[in-house]
Amino acid sequence: MIMFFKRIHFMFVINRLIRSDDLTSAKILCKKYIERYPLASIFHGYLAKIYFKQEDFSKAIEEYEFLIKQKRAGIQDYFDLMSSYLKLRNYSRIISLSEDLPNVQFNVAEQYILKHEYSRDNINYYLGVSYYNLGDYKKSLQSFKNITSLKFVKEYEVDKYIQNLKRSS
Repeated sequence: MIMFFKRIHFMFVINRLIRSDDLTSAKILCKKYIERYPLASIFHGYLAKIYFKQEDFSKAIEEYEFLIKQKRAGIQDYFDLMSSYLKLRNYSRIISLSEDLPNVQFNVAEQYILKHEYSRDNINYYLGVSYYNLGDYKKSLQSFKNITSLKFVKEYEVDKYIQNLKRSS
């Protein structure tokens, strides 16, 4: 029982540190907890978000991939992972993650989010950018056309890609 309250306390403190942008202290606490409890996935999730915010994308990827292997990643974790791979130009992995996403066994709330246009649009955005950079312009254009609402993605970027795709056709 004491362990449970200790973990809750750590979570509360880490959340507060992340919100106040004291990422260095939050990272130290996460690492300290993970050192004692290496499979404590919630702290790997915090660490992934910290690395992502610090733009240390290769370390963020390690943590997000750990969450996926432990079957503890949520939808936003997948999107942050795709964004990290996008920053490091690993377009093939983004496509692979996008293809795997519909088969992931999420909880009911996450399943609902996955079906929402926000998720579909984000997936299509990452696919469009990836296919574009891999030179598969037909798939890229189709992915961008599948975006139903530009309020969830970067409208100016989508327009830029579509204009470039039309010029190269």
